[in-house]
Amino acid sequence: MALAALPPSIALLTAGTAAAAEAASRLDTLAMLSRTLQTMPRGQLFLLSLGVGLAAFTITVCVVMLWTRRRLVETEAAARKEIVALQARLDRADALMTVDPQVLIVWPSRDGTPEVIGNPGVIGLGRQGEPLLAFGTWLDAEHALAFERAVTALRERGEGFSMRLATSAGRPLEALGRAIGGRAVLRLLDVSGARREVADMTLRVDAMTRELAALKALVEAMPMPVWVRDRSGALTYANPAYVRAVEAASLPAVLKARTELLDSGDRGEASQRLARGAVFAKRLTAVAGGDRRAFDVLEAPAGAGSAGIAADVTGLVRAEELIAREREWHQRTLDRLPTGVAMFGPDRKLVFYNAAYRALWQLDAGFLDQNPTDGMVLDRLRGMRKLEERPDWRNWMADFHEVYQALEPVEDTWHLPDGRTIHVTANPNPQGGVTYLFDDATARYDLESRYNALAQVQSETLDSLKEAVAVFGSDGRLKLHNPSFADLWKLDVATLGANPHIERLVAASRGLAPDDKMWATVRDAVVSLDDQRLTHSGRALKLDGQVIDYATTPLLDGATLVTFRDVTATVDFERAMLEKNEALEQAVKVKTTFLGHMNYELRVPLTSIMGFTDLLLDKSTGELNKRQHDYLTYIASSSASLEALVIDILSVTSIDAGIMTVELDQVDIRQIAEEAAAELHERLSEKDLQLAVDIAPEAAALTADPRHVRQILAKLLANAAGFSPSGATIGVAARRVGGDTVLTVSDVGPGIPADKLGRIFDRFETDVQRSGHRGVGLGLSIVKSLVELHGGRVEVVSRPGFGTSVSCVFPSAHPAKREAAE
Repeated sequence: MALAALPPSIALLTAGTAAAAEAASRLDTLAMLSRTLQTMPRGQLFLLSLGVGLAAFTITVCVVMLWTRRRLVETEAAARKEIVALQARLDRADALMTVDPQVLIVWPSRDGTPEVIGNPGVIGLGRQGEPLLAFGTWLDAEHALAFERAVTALRERGEGFSMRLATSAGRPLEALGRAIGGRAVLRLLDVSGARREVADMTLRVDAMTRELAALKALVEAMPMPVWVRDRSGALTYANPAYVRAVEAASLPAVLKARTELLDSGDRGEASQRLARGAVFAKRLTAVAGGDRRAFDVLEAPAGAGSAGIAADVTGLVRAEELIAREREWHQRTLDRLPTGVAMFGPDRKLVFYNAAYRALWQLDAGFLDQNPTDGMVLDRLRGMRKLEERPDWRNWMADFHEVYQALEPVEDTWHLPDGRTIHVTANPNPQGGVTYLFDDATARYDLESRYNALAQVQSETLDSLKEAVAVFGSDGRLKLHNPSFADLWKLDVATLGANPHIERLVAASRGLAPDDKMWATVRDAVVSLDDQRLTHSGRALKLDGQVIDYATTPLLDGATLVTFRDVTATVDFERAMLEKNEALEQAVKVKTTFLGHMNYELRVPLTSIMGFTDLLLDKSTGELNKRQHDYLTYIASSSASLEALVIDILSVTSIDAGIMTVELDQVDIRQIAEEAAAELHERLSEKDLQLAVDIAPEAAALTADPRHVRQILAKLLANAAGFSPSGATIGVAARRVGGDTVLTVSDVGPGIPADKLGRIFDRFETDVQRSGHRGVGLGLSIVKSLVELHGGRVEVVSRPGFGTSVSCVFPSAHPAKREAAE
């Protein structure tokens, strides 16, 4: 009973000692038996030996057992000592466990049931194991998820961890996970006092670390350069955008070379601002990535140094410059508009006005530049008697200002006291405020009134026209017509009132005038889609014998004007005129033929008469008495006059036939004048007339036909001599006027009355009532024709009682010369 009450190890040692004592007593017995066996027979001896062997084996076993017992005693003593030590350690561990409020959770295997050591209540958690292991019940979602992952890694892979946690109630805990002896051990320790402060600080440090990591990641990813400086202003950090901006290889290279993004002047200004504890904020320009760009730089004091950021606003600056230019351009454009423009902001203050607005209301620029409100401007205009009086001014102004809350533009018409009419458009701005447009519509209303009156007059005029008029729109339908159109084509009012298409009108009218060309032309002109629309006209014959002229004229608005005019009487008249013209042409032809024959038939015998007369007057043929000589002299003079007349008739005939030619050459006007005077020497001598030649040096030479110039001067001198009184002086002058040469012959005769001045160039026109001169009336007509052959003109200035001046203007570039140049 006593042995059984002992612990198993101690009971085993006691049993071993008893067996050893019993074995010793048996050895003594065996020694005695050995002596007895020596005297025994062989058979007995064999049996005895066998027994002795068994006894020896038994003794050996007993010895071994005794030795084992001794060892077990020693082991038991050591075990007792170890148990005492372990119990002491266990007591110390229990003491230590109770010192701090903590809980241990031990998982003996990966899938084993965990053992909870300690009281969960001491750390503010449940007393049961299940709620304790349901981390989501006492941790927030973020910490529960992280904690669950750490515990899973500890149980599955033996990865230790240390975490700071806070329960949902805000109680701080320290979680420590370790793999010990193939077991997963989790320790949850309540943190209080200084340890709690350390835990709180650790939590804050962890939060700040996470925030700092997030901020650093954000700064690293930012496209804007960011930097940090120490107290001395040296760079201690720069993000990749800064490194790229200064075109450096890496951040260490930037820090080593102290590569700066900003200019030294800008950095100095920033340092002064930071030294006063103020924030430096300014828009600067710097070279970034090899290109000068604009940055909004912000640098603020940070601890013992400063931190800065540079936002690239190059695009913004360019956009602002573009907007400023656009705004300036719009303002300059608005200033050129005749429409008054005034812009009021959301606060109803004037933000912009153009010159037309100030001129329209005659407001002082100083007043407008003070940004008055909308109501102040209206009150000022009312005080200046610029607006019409309204019974309830305030209510009207309030109603008018409702446009600030409107979504659509509001239009109104103001009739001013000075008689002007102003069209007002109030357009709400999307950003707030209102833009007013003041258009002086006085002229427009007056123009509309006059236009309406004119349209009425035109309508009445159109109705009174005998011509048939119709206007077709761009869609080919009839838009306007007069009664003559309906009468001409026998169309009823119902048909025309329905604005029929041109095809319907053509079908209805073709029976009266089956002229396919006319209707095709009219139809194509009305419905044609060509970009270039042309005017067409023609003539057609109706079945009743009426002749009509039709014409189509394109209008600006895509419409087409079609007119039909009855020209039956005109055609009959033209036919009669053509017949008369043919008769006249035949008469002229007969006259020209007659003159040509008469010229030939007269000139041949005249040449014979003049030749024989000169021969008889020559003394070589014999002496003549005075009467014979006088007769022959008269015959010679008459023959010369008749020859001149024949030459004039020949010239007229040549001019009319168009065979007169011009042979250009250099003409000495003075020489030609002397030759022409020599031909008229006898006529000049008879009346004792003097010739005064005044040729300007620059007009002494003329490019013309010498024969024609001599003939012109001879005709003008003969005409002047015929109308000049005896003893008078005839003037011949030449001047350069512009690029033309003016040759003038003047006399001091009786002059030409104003009523006859227009007929002096008519053929066979002569006047013998003012002088004794008599001619056939071809001189001035021939002069005019010869001058016009040179591309010139003849001008006559005459004052009755003071004489006449005939000027022949020869241009520098006459037709013959131009044709030669071409």
